[in-house]
Amino acid sequence: MKQVDKWDWDTNKKEIVDIDQIKTGSTNAYEPLVSDNGENLAIQVQGDDDLWSLNINGENWPQSFDLLWNPKFGPDNRLTAIVQVPGGLWTLAVDGEPWEENAQYVWNTTFSPDGKS
Repeated sequence: MKQVDKWDWDTNKKEIVDIDQIKTGSTNAYEPLVSDNGENLAIQVQGDDDLWSLNINGENWPQSFDLLWNPKFGPDNRLTAIVQVPGGLWTLAVDGEPWEENAQYVWNTTFSPDGKS
């Protein structure tokens, strides 16, 4: 599914992605999340294999995870989520790439006020 990149100048709206197509291609799909700049729409989706991923603008992350929690866009509009990796450990994934560090529990994603960390 490709991102729709067209402006409708008559209505001042930009179509980013067709949400119904994302929901149709998934076993489960949660409510959409929109980035601060309005250019990215993400939906937490579950595939036929019962694994979870995030779909951003019509494209799933390259990796799927046993569980996925607390998706949110950072101040720089990168998409983050707390994910469970093999072995039952948790880490943070940023734009689909999990951190190498793992923990038994991860509760919340927090950004510094200036968005640099």
